[in-house]
Amino acid sequence: MPAAPQNAEPSSAAPARGLPQIARLAPGREVAPLAGAIGLFFAGRGAVAIVINQVTGWVSGKLPGRRFVIGVSGAVGAIGALGFALLRGYVEVLIVGAVAFGIGGVCFSQLFAYTKELAQEQGRPVTAFMSVVRAVFSAAWVIGPPAGLFVLARYGFGPLYLATAGLSLVTAVLGRWCLPQVPS
Repeated sequence: MPAAPQNAEPSSAAPARGLPQIARLAPGREVAPLAGAIGLFFAGRGAVAIVINQVTGWVSGKLPGRRFVIGVSGAVGAIGALGFALLRGYVEVLIVGAVAFGIGGVCFSQLFAYTKELAQEQGRPVTAFMSVVRAVFSAAWVIGPPAGLFVLARYGFGPLYLATAGLSLVTAVLGRWCLPQVPS
């Protein structure tokens, strides 16, 4: 068995070796998050997203249509992506990530609800219609990560988040003004 190199880290430090790579997941190198801070970020973002989704689900059922909510959530998602591209402080990134991406994430559930209502309104079979929409979302989950990694590796975090903001704005515009009106 070959001997360990002289500058090898002790095995108890092995988890710490991943922190520089995790720090690269932050919007800027100035953030330099610790493991606990990353955990707090994702826990806080998840908790806020749950509350926002519950409130939005309750409110959107009382609105005359879902297009407004889709448009607003897409626009706020774009603001969140711009915040990630521009902000460097941990607290600011946490707040923008939790609130803006929490509201931006509402777009997905609202699109599914809109699709169901549209299928019912047009007299189409809901299951088949929803299956097509779910297939498109699934394709996005398969194509999106490699495409995002390509943009990240080639251009960096700023352009990746700017591209995300652009796609969120496209969703907002299409959702608000291009979808047919369907009463909820």
